[in-house]
Amino acid sequence: MPSLLIKALFRPHNLYSNPKVQLTIHEEMNSEVLKKWFLDLKRGFDEPCVIVMGNASYHSAYAEKIPSTITKKVDIVAWLLNKNIPHNATETRPELLNIVKEHKEKYRAYELDQIAYEIGFEVVRLPPYHCQYNLIEIIWAQVKGEIAYKNKTFKIKDVRKLLDEALLNVTVEDWKKKCAKYAEKLQEEDFAKSGSRDDAIERIVINLQDDRESSFSESEDEVFYVENL
Repeated sequence: MPSLLIKALFRPHNLYSNPKVQLTIHEEMNSEVLKKWFLDLKRGFDEPCVIVMGNASYHSAYAEKIPSTITKKVDIVAWLLNKNIPHNATETRPELLNIVKEHKEKYRAYELDQIAYEIGFEVVRLPPYHCQYNLIEIIWAQVKGEIAYKNKTFKIKDVRKLLDEALLNVTVEDWKKKCAKYAEKLQEEDFAKSGSRDDAIERIVINLQDDRESSFSESEDEVFYVENL
């Protein structure tokens, strides 16, 4: 099951709200299925919430297509016109694409972020290649552990019931004690590692520079000696 379904909403009725997202294989998820589930979120909440997501491709579909090197010139011109961006239709495709490049960041928005904003939610994305910040795994381990401990029949119907119970048993205190404190500790450790890494890189650069200056001085001495023979 894609972990986003658990990350976003630890409530059984939200987990099962859309039968099309009850998946068991990660590859079955795609941006369209996720979008449908996203649009179905609001009915399960009394107040806005924050949704934490990773950087899987189906999390990161853009709200609109921005012209690229494979876009036809007529479509590039149409996009520029739609955005009221100054250009000359007689310019070449590369020239028009350069204009697009200068402005595209203003229009590069994730579709799910916009949907979340419209229904009063906020999406927080994990930094790329930093899965250690995915704190949901701590709670997910708690849920799976409870299911494993109580599972006696190994029937899917009973397992689903155990899942519902385990999700409801996750408390605010679990999040505070198991996740918040861990997050603070993890950030402190990473900040310390980042500082140590910068110091190490600086020492290497300085040493290389010293070696180059030393080699340059030796070369000068050799040349001076040869010239005075």
